[in-house]
Amino acid sequence: MRIYIIASILIIAPSFTTSAQETARTHISRGEALLAKHDVDGAIAEDLEAVHLEPNNVVAHYDLGHAFQEQGDLKRAIVEYREAIRLKPDLALGHASLAAALQQTRDLDGAIAENREAIRLDPDLPGAHSNLGSELRAKGDLDEAITQLREALRLNHDDAKAHRDLGLVLGKKGEWDLSIAELREAVHLDPALVEAHIGLGAALGMKRDWDGDIAEIHEALRLESRKAIADANDVALVFSSHIGLAGALMAKGDLAGAIVESREAVQINPSSAEAHYALGMALKAKGNTEEAGRELAEAQRLNPKLKPLP
Repeated sequence: MRIYIIASILIIAPSFTTSAQETARTHISRGEALLAKHDVDGAIAEDLEAVHLEPNNVVAHYDLGHAFQEQGDLKRAIVEYREAIRLKPDLALGHASLAAALQQTRDLDGAIAENREAIRLDPDLPGAHSNLGSELRAKGDLDEAITQLREALRLNHDDAKAHRDLGLVLGKKGEWDLSIAELREAVHLDPALVEAHIGLGAALGMKRDWDGDIAEIHEALRLESRKAIADANDVALVFSSHIGLAGALMAKGDLAGAIVESREAVQINPSSAEAHYALGMALKAKGNTEEAGRELAEAQRLNPKLKPLP
């Protein structure tokens, strides 16, 4: 998630300028142009020079934070965003951008607090509402997440990630038709949203549309297979895809396919009771009772709350 630079932030600069300030602004402009061309290192060099020339320039610190965030250096991004906010506490974009960086470091409480402050300062920031909704979803506060995500979409109906998150929250509440509508809109706006395809597949499965379920999960796996580098979130999404696909194939009576997908899930995460349970159930339905017994026993060992099968 990103809260991108808005040019109007430049109005906070003073009208009277010194030679150093003019030079700093030149470096800021160069930095923004380089960042727009995805030259992150070049942008950082220009922003650092601007900060050196004018240490109290809010825009220089804000832009430097944004560049560090794009580089993936979240620690330094947070430092720069905090400095921009120190210099101008009512900078709504600063609070929203700091929230986005904190969310990336898994500091959800900090991100929620900063997004709330951004919204207090500027209620019409769609990105702040969208990010806050996502964070509240992760915290399990589903009702307020829905409120924030709907406000984000009122302000910017084309926010694919807000549609995705709203669809996923509605699914958690069992509102499957509304969930499907939001997730379809999400993948229409951004076909590369893997989690939206997985969520849509799960929602279609709850409506017993197994073919639709399978098609969406296959698309999620296709998208993930195109990524050169997989992070922990990617691995979790692939795992969820195989588990979901196993369930849909099982429901359609394709036991061989369900077994293949369950084995993939077990290979990805051998410590998952859910994966062993899915494999055990598919094997049992196929008549392979001996291996099924081992898998179901392993599932219960990993999660003693699972009820033993008769």
